[in-house]
Amino acid sequence: MPTDVFISYRRSDREFVAMLAKALEDSGISVWYDAEIPLGAPVYQDNIGSALENARMVVVVFSKAANESSEIIKEIKAADLLKTPVIPVLLDDARPRGAYLYELPSRNCIIAFPEPPTRLGDVTRLLIDCVRSLEPRADGQMGSALTEGDPLPSRQDAPRIASAYVGKIHDQGQKAPMRDILPFRWADLAVLIPGVALFAWWTLAGPASESLPDGIGRYMAAGVYCLGLIAFFAAVVFPVRYYMRHRSPTAALGKYAISSLILYALLIGAFLVGKTMGAFPAEEDTVAGVAIFFGAIWLVFAVIAFVIYGVLATQRAVREFTRNLKIL
Repeated sequence: MPTDVFISYRRSDREFVAMLAKALEDSGISVWYDAEIPLGAPVYQDNIGSALENARMVVVVFSKAANESSEIIKEIKAADLLKTPVIPVLLDDARPRGAYLYELPSRNCIIAFPEPPTRLGDVTRLLIDCVRSLEPRADGQMGSALTEGDPLPSRQDAPRIASAYVGKIHDQGQKAPMRDILPFRWADLAVLIPGVALFAWWTLAGPASESLPDGIGRYMAAGVYCLGLIAFFAAVVFPVRYYMRHRSPTAALGKYAISSLILYALLIGAFLVGKTMGAFPAEEDTVAGVAIFFGAIWLVFAVIAFVIYGVLATQRAVREFTRNLKIL
């Protein structure tokens, strides 16, 4: 059965949650939270999953205790998959950590501290406005109308309109998902074409030698060197793409690993083909040696790129979290 609000919270905050649920229900807003389910019951997870699927909006009651909860983060991610708006209500001045550092800063948060019970009325009224701003989806299931339009105001002039609190900020206005596996863009050609041309000229224009004889093997060697250049370019550029697209560190690292393995396999495969055609006849150009050489360089690039990525992502998360606090 559809409900208006699903409340996600830590058990230590249940006193405020119970007051909030009662205030919403007294105003005609249907609420679901897990107070009625015995902890550890066989159908516990099924009940939560069903409630999430039928909720129009998810309210996350966040606190220092919630920072330690792995269940709340699961419910936030499930809500995002269901395209259900998520609104955090902050009970104290706890800063998000771990996965919350990615999930919460990009959402507008309602401040209920320093004395949450005294602000219960304001929180309730704002959440009621949010619920009433939602529309059923065309397919008959409950859904949300994500906010589009003007940028959100700063914390000094926090709006009281419900639409300003609905949805994820960096998801607004995005027309189509962007490819994260091998995320090359046409703009990359401005760098790759001159670089590849230079490498090809350097390989093909030099004098013949034992390691670079004339013939088709020489062209194969040029192709391998150019492919190596493209791979190293990707090792630096891909993390920047993930950062600009607001990908979480774990998601970025996973996509980067898949993309790297694809390029690495192409590079080693091209080397094997070239070696069979006489492009790399020298004994020192063994498959194992080349694989270790390219792999070591790639790893160094990846470590440097993701250290920078982690620092920038953390700073951005803290900055967004502070900017998106909405004072009642």
